[in-house]
Amino acid sequence: MTTEQGLGLAIEFSIRTLFLALAIWGLIKIQGLEGKFLGLLGSAALGSGLDMVPVVGHYLAVIALWLCLMKATNGDLFPDIALTVAVGYGLEFCLNLFVLGVLLGDLRPSHRDADHAKAATPASSDNKPGTKQPPKVVSAQSKVSEPTQQSSSQPGTKSDPVPPAPTPQTPVPPTSNQPVIKSALEVVRNFSVRGIIEGADQPIVAIYSGLKTYTLVTGETCSFQTRDGRIMVRFDGLQAHQVLLTVAGEPVVLACD
Repeated sequence: MTTEQGLGLAIEFSIRTLFLALAIWGLIKIQGLEGKFLGLLGSAALGSGLDMVPVVGHYLAVIALWLCLMKATNGDLFPDIALTVAVGYGLEFCLNLFVLGVLLGDLRPSHRDADHAKAATPASSDNKPGTKQPPKVVSAQSKVSEPTQQSSSQPGTKSDPVPPAPTPQTPVPPTSNQPVIKSALEVVRNFSVRGIIEGADQPIVAIYSGLKTYTLVTGETCSFQTRDGRIMVRFDGLQAHQVLLTVAGEPVVLACD
C-alpha cells in the first residue's frame, strides 16, 4: 500500500466516523436515551472501520454497533438501538452523497465548451453564408502578336533581291502580359495558415492560398488555385508549430500565424 492509498483510507475513515457519530448522537437525543458523546464516537469509529472491510464488513459493523450502543446507552435492542443503527447508517449515506456532489460540482454541459469547439474548427469551405472571402484577382493576358516579314519582291521586277542574312535571336525579356513561372518558395509567400486541429488521430490544417481556403489531412495532396495558376500541394505534417508542405515537388515549411 502506497502513502497516497493510506492517506485516502484515513480520510475516508474519518469522514465516515464523523458523519455516523453525528447521526447517532442526534437520534439518541431525540429518543431521550442516555449516552456520552465519547462513547458514541468510539462506537461509530468501530462501526466505520468494520464497514470498510470488503464483503462481510457491513454485517460485522451492524452487529458491533448494536452491542456498543447497548453498552453506551443501556437501551433496549428493539426498537431503540435497532432504529438508531438503521437510521444512523441512512443519514451517513445521505451525507456522503451530499459531500460527493459538492466535490464533483456541476456536471451539466456548458455552452462555453460548445463555443470553444466551434471556434477551434476551421472553416473548410468558402461557400458558407456570412463568410467574407477576399476578391479574386483575374489577370487578363493579351496575345502577343508576332512580327511578320513582308516580302520585298514586287511583281514586274527583273530579279529578286538577295534575302538578308539571318540575325541571331536574342531572348526576349518577359513583359507584364506574359506569364511568368515562379518557384515554389515564391508561390507560398501568399499562403497563410488559417487553422490547425492537433487533437485528432491525424492533424488537420486549413491553408489560404491567396484566393481560396483549403483543408488538408496529413498525407493528402490537393491542387491549389493561386494567383500564379494551379499548383499541387501536399500536407506532410506538423513540426514545432510549423506546417510541412510539398509544393510542386519541393519541400516547404510554412510558419503558423
